[in-house]
Amino acid sequence: MASRSGAFINDVLTSRLFSYPGSTFVASLVGDLSTEVVELRRAVTREDWTGVAVRATRCLGLGYGMGRVLQTDAIVAAQEFATVQTTREALANVLRAIAGSDERNEIVANAVAILTQNNPDLLANIADSLEKLKQGQTKNVPLIDQLVDVTLFREAFMLSTPVDTALLGLSRGLLGWVHAEFNRAHQTLETKADAFVANVPIDEVLRPAFETIVEEFRTAMGTGQLALHDTLANSGSAREVVQPAGALAGLIEQHLPRLARAQARVFLTTVKLREQGKGSAAERLGELGATAGFLTREAMASHVACYRLMIELLGPNPEKDVVELHEQAGSLDFETKMPNGTDIELAKLDQVDDGKFVEIRGFVNAHEIVHSSDGKLISRIRLVDPSSGAEGRAAAVSTHLAQTGVTRESFCHVNGTFRKESQLFGGEPGVEIDRLSLAELGKKSWKVAFIDSAGRWFQPWRDGLNMYWSLGPHRRLGEDGNTLIGAGELIFPPFVRQ
Repeated sequence: MASRSGAFINDVLTSRLFSYPGSTFVASLVGDLSTEVVELRRAVTREDWTGVAVRATRCLGLGYGMGRVLQTDAIVAAQEFATVQTTREALANVLRAIAGSDERNEIVANAVAILTQNNPDLLANIADSLEKLKQGQTKNVPLIDQLVDVTLFREAFMLSTPVDTALLGLSRGLLGWVHAEFNRAHQTLETKADAFVANVPIDEVLRPAFETIVEEFRTAMGTGQLALHDTLANSGSAREVVQPAGALAGLIEQHLPRLARAQARVFLTTVKLREQGKGSAAERLGELGATAGFLTREAMASHVACYRLMIELLGPNPEKDVVELHEQAGSLDFETKMPNGTDIELAKLDQVDDGKFVEIRGFVNAHEIVHSSDGKLISRIRLVDPSSGAEGRAAAVSTHLAQTGVTRESFCHVNGTFRKESQLFGGEPGVEIDRLSLAELGKKSWKVAFIDSAGRWFQPWRDGLNMYWSLGPHRRLGEDGNTLIGAGELIFPPFVRQ
């Protein structure tokens, strides 16, 4: 923490910072946007999907507008920072010159006399520094150290609360829009699903059409991510990042709702195919649904990461991980291979060696929440292979999978360690879901680091869990009030993680 003398210098030198118009305006927007996010959550709990769509749009709009104001503020703050830092460095050089002067005793004595008369409190705070200057010292002089220590000074330029709120509005707004579009489409199509499955060739028409939508979105998003990476890798100018980051965010905003609606059609179709005993067709479509589900999560994270770069890199004090995204883009590979277990059919899971790292997949047909002896939450799911009817179980610690969006009848891929006597299943066999070391993976892949930089607002790998799943509807099931929540990430997680 800076001393009182350092605080005094900061107050004097940054007085202009708080005069530009954005400051008061942004403070008002923080309150308005926070209210909209709360109302969005309430609309989800009411399952009012038209209301969710309206609130989500307001969150997006306010977040976007606030982000633009913050970009201007960041540019002004960067200019202020550069000007004031030049002044601070000049003052430090003056003090060094005094220490090296033959007349330093007289200069210091005059300063003491003036401060004794006009500001005795300041004199008390810098007396040690003045004494060291009188002795000709320039090292370990608190007054000089405070002037050249950028980390102490930058606190005056922090925009963290407004930035956090703007990104909150953008991320929750887009997430709300996705779930509104999915659930509205689900409600509209549900009554027509039987006729659709009976009359439309699934493998010849629906699956290729959905595959095209998924691949077009994957390709477009990947191209945008790569363009942003290349700009960061080849340019020293933060302002050049705004264009490709804005283009990627805009592409996601335009196309993600369409992908959400398509996923609702696919979800309903897989349910009907399973009811008709067409397990293989349901599994093939479910695989695509799970791929689309993770692409949706990757897009959500990429969206907020883009806006974060667009705001923070323009200012004088981007956070460490944002600086690293810029500085390490040229040295990191764009992608890396993610930890992936050996594919095991559920029918053969009981033949796997204890401790083997595996990947299992299937439709979720049950959830269960229990607590360990030390009070930790254990979330269990049961997967079923629709072709063979075989089942397998997987579990995670301290993550409520239903509240994360893993709904019944979602198609799910799980990577984890198979245990014949798992403590998560009371000594019975099951797969303990793997947790990714995203910090380590981010040191190998710029894309992972980029996506993970959104983690305070949205986690593509929820709590690092090495799994992905298809989107499912938000619904309440069970006579006992047990709730399986498809849009739980709009309700339960904190608005901004620390």
